[in-house]
Amino acid sequence: PEFILKIAVYVRDDLNIRSTANYLLALAANIPECGPFFKKYFHKAVRLPSDWLDVAALYQLLPDRNLKGRALPTALRKAMSAKFAQFDAYQLAKYNKQNSMKRKRKKAKELAEKLKAEGKPAPPIPQKQLTIKQVIRQLHISQPVPHVMCILGKKYPSDAIAYRDSGLSGNFDESRAGKRMKLPVPETWETMISAKGNKAHVWEELIDNRKLPFMAMLRNLRNLILTGISNRHHKWVRSRLCDERTVANSRQFPFSFFTAYEAIDIDIPALTESIQNAQQGKAAPRKAGATQTRPRKVIIPVNMPTQELIQQYKDALDTAVKFATVHNVKPIRGSTIVFCSVSDSMCSEELSGRSVGRVKSLVEVGVLLGLMCKYMCEECDFRVVSSPKQSGGPGHISVQLKDGTILDNMSVVMQEINSLGKDFQFPFAYLEELIQSRKKIDNIIVLSNDTIAPGHNEMYGSGPAEGGISGILKKYRQEINPDLLYVSVNLKGSKKILDDPSDDSTTNANDILVSGFSDAILKYVAERGDGNQLEYIQHIDEAKNLDALTNKLTMRLNRSRFESVSSSFWSFVDSVQQCKWEGCSQKVKKENLPGHMKECDYRIVSCEAEECQETFPFNQKEVHSARCFYRKMDKGEVNKWRNVRVFVSSTFLDMHGERDVLARYVFPEIKAYCAKKHVNFFYVDLRWGITAEESQTGSAVEVCLSEVEKCRPFFIGLL
Repeated sequence: PEFILKIAVYVRDDLNIRSTANYLLALAANIPECGPFFKKYFHKAVRLPSDWLDVAALYQLLPDRNLKGRALPTALRKAMSAKFAQFDAYQLAKYNKQNSMKRKRKKAKELAEKLKAEGKPAPPIPQKQLTIKQVIRQLHISQPVPHVMCILGKKYPSDAIAYRDSGLSGNFDESRAGKRMKLPVPETWETMISAKGNKAHVWEELIDNRKLPFMAMLRNLRNLILTGISNRHHKWVRSRLCDERTVANSRQFPFSFFTAYEAIDIDIPALTESIQNAQQGKAAPRKAGATQTRPRKVIIPVNMPTQELIQQYKDALDTAVKFATVHNVKPIRGSTIVFCSVSDSMCSEELSGRSVGRVKSLVEVGVLLGLMCKYMCEECDFRVVSSPKQSGGPGHISVQLKDGTILDNMSVVMQEINSLGKDFQFPFAYLEELIQSRKKIDNIIVLSNDTIAPGHNEMYGSGPAEGGISGILKKYRQEINPDLLYVSVNLKGSKKILDDPSDDSTTNANDILVSGFSDAILKYVAERGDGNQLEYIQHIDEAKNLDALTNKLTMRLNRSRFESVSSSFWSFVDSVQQCKWEGCSQKVKKENLPGHMKECDYRIVSCEAEECQETFPFNQKEVHSARCFYRKMDKGEVNKWRNVRVFVSSTFLDMHGERDVLARYVFPEIKAYCAKKHVNFFYVDLRWGITAEESQTGSAVEVCLSEVEKCRPFFIGLL
């Protein structure tokens, strides 16, 4: 029963998929055997108040749940109550959507009545959703007191005695007496832009005050250019995009950078014309037959962008894509074949739910994923597949990478599609050739708008296709590689993938079915192919230290529940003061306060890595150390010495001059550098270790290969 909760943590924390993780938590809440482990994994799998609400809402939608109505299981209630204390005021204010949901329902009702009066069909009115206020009342949550009172809309106590009885900490503020309590609006880039407008000086202020996170900066590159921030701020933005460590720490997949790449593709002449029309009071020309809509406000930049500036941003994004591909996407091991369908149905259908910049059609998304595999795999044969043209020829083309970015290569691939037919035919003959040539393949990935897999769409035909997909895979596994991993990705996102296969005898544990498009598809395939994925999930609680985090949370809840409350009015009775570090609610005597603040778990500390400038609470030191890129570079993962063995394979006569240069000049420098990084560097030299008899009998190869085996997992080849 604990495994389903481990899967939820893996999906949310490693694959960054919210909805599936929330559904797994709701499903586990309905299983009594999961109750003892629920709280341990819940606080790690739930990050935001929206996830917190979603789990409760999904449980109430389960058809076979044990409790009816709005009731929630005890394990879920306790876990939600404990998790609520971890949310700060900003998170609760951001996701407290009660008023906005009321406005949406009101507008939907007015629109429905208007359409009904006109005799037109009205869209369905949005259903009432679970709110934070409702859950607080249902679970009887009382801590933290300020957050609960603000969400419930309570009034600030009218006097000091009522203030003491309410449980609020700190001093009584007479100016707020009797006023409705509200969650404070924090100063973030969203609130600043909403309050002051999309203007250059606002963006510059956010950059100067370091309040523009990397992801927000990436999403707003177009706004930064159109508003016309200064050259100094442009240079700062581009430097962050070109910084390898910043991109690696962002954990952003290359798709995010593709979207930004397309967003900054600004037509300068058209922008100049629209600005001139706006300054002269002219409306933008409207196409013939277009409906009259509210004109979009034209942003007049302080500093007019140039084509050179846009090209500099594109070059910076190209660099960021390369860093993201290297650091944020795990490589797929072994030999891989990627088949991407480019049939008419793939070209005509669009991606549902989201898009990657201007990449919206299924065929463009498939080609983009295939090119990503081409970049990531150790050995990859990427082929676009359709059907042969009437003039004949194969129904598939191998894609070769050219100089330039992935988007540049995608344009080349899209042009080659015209040389193929319109229907999709699975390349059975190509796999038969691989079987005959004894070519070992570790992974086969199929990208299409259908579930092309054993037990689903078998693509039966004549000749090699007589046995369908299950037949060709069974033959290949029997004759070449029994561990072949077959992945079918249905980019259309059909729910039929959840249906049972038509024939259970054709299924295999290494046949993976994926529905829909996500950044995490490639990461999942890479980890699934490693063979260590299941072992990692089974020990994910140890890897993420969940037991220690759960104990800390329990201790903090118990401490805040039973501690006393003081105010300035009662200071003559209880001379205690609250710790001034943010997040700490502990109260100590006035004379002990300085000593407590030096040892407080919430005190602000700096990273041990010299180059890292980040500060954080002391109790977050383990979390920061686990993700700090500078610390990993300087001290290694756990500050232990690691070993690297370098073996150069060649005879003495072939490369004795190069060997001397390596041994005397190159390797000593590398050894000194590795010592600073806690790495032992060993150079394996067999020039005098192989006798003449071993060379004549052929055992020299065995000796060399045994040394190569000792160099695992790192092997450095010098040609």
